[in-house]
Amino acid sequence: MRKSQFFSHFNEEELAFILNHMSILSFPAGTLLFKQGDQGNALYLIHSGRIRITKEENKQEKVIAYLGRGECLGTVSLLTGKPRSNTAYVDSPSELLVLYEKDFEFLLRHMPSWVMHTSHTLSQHMQDMPRIPTTAHASKLLAVIPELPTDDYLIFSVNLAASLAEQTRKKSSCSTP
Repeated sequence: MRKSQFFSHFNEEELAFILNHMSILSFPAGTLLFKQGDQGNALYLIHSGRIRITKEENKQEKVIAYLGRGECLGTVSLLTGKPRSNTAYVDSPSELLVLYEKDFEFLLRHMPSWVMHTSHTLSQHMQDMPRIPTTAHASKLLAVIPELPTDDYLIFSVNLAASLAEQTRKKSSCSTP
């Protein structure tokens, strides 16, 4: 897990806690892991094997990446709640560590460093998204509504706003219901 960029920021105790909430699954070559447009309900860490990532464009499926040991997939869909942007196939017999949505939410409620890391990852993803030209003074509104207890929601919102402000160098604010 430590070699994975997504999990590299955690100490040994935190990694053990996270690992305790993951499942290990084996898949034969040829398995369809998920399809573009599916709802994201898990993130995957490749323990062994190879995963082929494709994207459908103009009714043609194009290979955009091959992932191997230590790499993650499915994080963006799980973090944003948006449908999968790609399709994932198992290219060789593989073992994957899987973090399901319910366990992801458990970590949000019980592990402050997980909250900070996921808010940073989400803001990084937003920064990397293609930009649509806007007028110089246009405001943008972003709503993130995780299903968390009020105190956890407040911590998540403040961390997300701070990370967005730091990475975009623009004003950012948050409010709670």
